[in-house]
Amino acid sequence: MIWIVGNRLTETKGIYQYSNAYDAENRLTNMTLFITKPNIISVHWWQWNYDANGNQVAQTVINGTTGPLYSYDYECTACENIEGV
Repeated sequence: MIWIVGNRLTETKGIYQYSNAYDAENRLTNMTLFITKPNIISVHWWQWNYDANGNQVAQTVINGTTGPLYSYDYECTACENIEGV
């Protein structure tokens, strides 16, 4: 659950970084929430890779490039009333 503080999402643009999220194995992941257009919320979730010693080494590589493991776009029709996604 990502909570968006405020009730005027349609007037909000910005990039919100969440670096204190953890995966199922309690490893640090990286979530970025983009609000770039009215009514469009884009969520990108990166999974960090770890070496044999448990050290963080790199983000997930997709198709030869580093990119989001999951990427979702949400469109809401009543964004002025939304509090969380």
